[in-house]
Amino acid sequence: MGSVSAPEVSVIVPLDCDARQALACLAALASQVDAPPHEVIIVHDGSHALQELMTHVDGDVTVLEARPWPGPRAAVDIALEHAHTPNVAVVEEHAVHQPSWLADRFGTGEPEPGTGPELTVVMPTLDVSSDRVRASIRALRAVTPQPHMIVTVDNGWPAQGFTAPVNAGLRAAGTPYVVVMNDDVQPLEGWWPPLRDALDQGAAVAFPRTVVGKMRHDFAAWCFAMTADSVQRFSHAPGQFFDPAMVVWYQDTDLLFRLSQAGCPPVEVPSSHIGHDLSQTVNAPDPRLHAWIVSQINADRITFMAKHPGATLNGNQLAG
Repeated sequence: MGSVSAPEVSVIVPLDCDARQALACLAALASQVDAPPHEVIIVHDGSHALQELMTHVDGDVTVLEARPWPGPRAAVDIALEHAHTPNVAVVEEHAVHQPSWLADRFGTGEPEPGTGPELTVVMPTLDVSSDRVRASIRALRAVTPQPHMIVTVDNGWPAQGFTAPVNAGLRAAGTPYVVVMNDDVQPLEGWWPPLRDALDQGAAVAFPRTVVGKMRHDFAAWCFAMTADSVQRFSHAPGQFFDPAMVVWYQDTDLLFRLSQAGCPPVEVPSSHIGHDLSQTVNAPDPRLHAWIVSQINADRITFMAKHPGATLNGNQLAG
């Protein structure tokens, strides 16, 4: 598992499960083909079964024990302190990846010497091995020649929603600019420089125009860019950019309200273009997951309205 060469990617694996499930996850990581040099950082719950399993792990792997178990999000934060690369992928214990997973996401090319990444793209997903995610990352890498890192956060099942993975991904970012991008977005040629220019000219948040798919002109939050300073300034709380009380939905509308109230509404950048399959990220085929998402959206609506009573958007009352 991992590589003897200097790692280019840090794969973080929080484990709080039985040994058989953990073994399947780790075996899939060990079977990666044509992958870039990578390190694996495992944080486990200290159970006897996982302790025994860890004695058989070799290669470029860091094993950390966290007792009492702090939960997957805190485990990721622990692992990030030990990461040595600008490219980070966070996977769940339930994930069993295809052999081409790392190669598809991060390629095998050597980075140009002396060029640190200027941009982190945070991509939350319910299935990091899906064709949708592969297509999005392939498109991103094809049209983004600027030095960048991609943080994919696979929150699988039991799902954590949208807010928690985004917040975790942003905590992993260490670049001057960050982009939050849904896993069903495909950036088009020349998408990034106009967004960067808008941020350099003072925009707190900038978002591209969706030319393939439906478009929102107030805030198309399926893809938006910020500076690192904006992340700090407009976070709901330290380490929590989105309000964690809104798990799946309305966290972007809450951000829109907070930005507008601060006199810094999101700025649309017409010269930056993307495609987007609207709502594909929440149309889960698993009936159990879909039912949870629908239930959580209703709960998030109640939370949002309690925080913003009488709120309207584009002249429409948001209260049900």
